[in-house]
Amino acid sequence: MYFYRPKSPKQTKWIHRANDQDVLFSISDSSISNQFKALGLSLEEMKIAKTIQELVKNHSQNIASDFYHAMCNIPEYKNIVNAYSTKDRWIQVHAAFIVTMFDGCYDDAYIKRLQTIAKGHQALGVLPQWYVASFQIILQNIQSCLYHSNCELEEFFKISTSVSKILNFHQQIIIESLEKVNIEKKQEEFQNIKEELKNKIFETSKSLVSITEETSAGVEELIQKSRMVSIQGQQTADKSKSTQLLAENGQNQLYSLENQIQSIYQSTMAMREAVSSLNELSSKIIEVVEMVKGISNQTNLLSLNATIEAAHAGEHGKGFAVVANEVRKLSEQTKASVESIQTLTEQITKQKDNVSLSLQEVEDLIEKGKDKSAMTREAFDSIVSAANENLLTVQQTESDIKNLVEIIKEIGNDTQKIVESTERLTEAAHLA
Repeated sequence: MYFYRPKSPKQTKWIHRANDQDVLFSISDSSISNQFKALGLSLEEMKIAKTIQELVKNHSQNIASDFYHAMCNIPEYKNIVNAYSTKDRWIQVHAAFIVTMFDGCYDDAYIKRLQTIAKGHQALGVLPQWYVASFQIILQNIQSCLYHSNCELEEFFKISTSVSKILNFHQQIIIESLEKVNIEKKQEEFQNIKEELKNKIFETSKSLVSITEETSAGVEELIQKSRMVSIQGQQTADKSKSTQLLAENGQNQLYSLENQIQSIYQSTMAMREAVSSLNELSSKIIEVVEMVKGISNQTNLLSLNATIEAAHAGEHGKGFAVVANEVRKLSEQTKASVESIQTLTEQITKQKDNVSLSLQEVEDLIEKGKDKSAMTREAFDSIVSAANENLLTVQQTESDIKNLVEIIKEIGNDTQKIVESTERLTEAAHLA
């Protein structure tokens, strides 16, 4: 802070000079006049303040310098000064302004000048609260100058009061102007935003109407298609049900076929047992044939011996020879019959072997048929299961489609509401 020390201890009578000062207060703006009155600032106090203008002028450079250093403690303010001015220039401009505040002439032109200063500061980014600190620094420096000018205590208080009111008046005018500029700027920004918003609302409403109209048409088309899909879904459900019934019928027929194959298999096994029994009987017949054949050979041999003995007996052996001859014929017939039986038995054996082979082939085919039948049954089981699941899915899909149709109808209704809301929004934007 600057401290002024006069060269002589002589007291200065500032107030006695006040009556000689010419001052003017002529402001057309009633609000500013009311501020002047609210501060209690009188013409007499303007005169008192003007008496120290010379003192302020003599120390204005030092006051402005202290003012500069104090304000530069605010980093943002210092950045503004560095960006748009220099230290010396800043001090010169503010020193002149400080002296001007004590001219004692407050008219519309002076107020306009203050308002112009505020507008310029606002454009630079100076904040209103910084003015409070700045005028306080000026007041303290002027009071220091008064104190060291050896003025009387009563004069000091009167002059300090007048100076405080003068500075307060300037502070209010500048801050009010700054706030007014800020408000106007914000109003302008608001108006620009409002216009931009209106334009966007118009554009959005226009686009929204177009979109909703297209959406309505699309929804209507979707409803029609959904109904067709619903009908097709019903037809699919009917076909799925028919497929399910056919699959179940096929499954039942397959079970019946498996039972028939099992019956054939059991019959084949019975035939195999019969063939096996026939084989045993054929073996026994062959044994009997061999026995009969042996007996026939022996009988034939005995007949031959009897014939020989009958020939030796002569006339007495003729009857015996006849019997022996008949026995021989019977033996030959028996042998022929046995050979015929043997041939038939051999043929039966061959047929039996063929039947056995055929039965084996039938058994193999039955086994393969059983395997394929089992595989087919599993396939049919899967088909029936899939058909059941498909039927359930189709029925669920049909239900979902019906629900979807209802939802689409609701969307159509909501779309119409959006159109109505958009129209109201457009009307509101026109009225804004």
